[in-house]
Amino acid sequence: MSQPPPPDLPPGWQETGPDDPFVRLVSERHRAHLNALPEPTRRLMHDLQHRAQQQAYRAQYPAHRTYLLSRLTPDGAAARDEVIGYALVDWGEPVTLIDFAVHPDEQGRGQGGAALAALQTWAGRAVVLNVARGNRAERLYRRAGFQPCGGDELNLQMRWVPGRSAGSLP
Repeated sequence: MSQPPPPDLPPGWQETGPDDPFVRLVSERHRAHLNALPEPTRRLMHDLQHRAQQQAYRAQYPAHRTYLLSRLTPDGAAARDEVIGYALVDWGEPVTLIDFAVHPDEQGRGQGGAALAALQTWAGRAVVLNVARGNRAERLYRRAGFQPCGGDELNLQMRWVPGRSAGSLP
């Protein structure tokens, strides 16, 4: 069962809704295979995939929350009006990072790692996620201390537990 999130959002995290225009934009950028389609077919396919994905998330995680992620300055403060990604989180036990995406133009600059570290500190308890096998985000999650804990031929389930080193997880 889902729980409310801890109080006091971490720097760079702002709650929004699943139909936030930036969430849709980043989702579309990560579905580049659809961009070769002609308009209006491309727009229709992006819309259908977004709605299907959101419906599936609501069915599996009815109380999940959607957050926009802002760029963090070197001193750890959030830069105003510089949104770089989004995260969908279910506050159950364990916390589930349902979806996490950084705009492709912002990848490789440490911002995704900073946002992930903020979530780990904020959650203060175990966090699980699924990542497609071969997705470059797997490296980010491993660097953040997530360890494989299951999965199938398409997806890898990973878990992070506070206070455990990467080598101590089963």
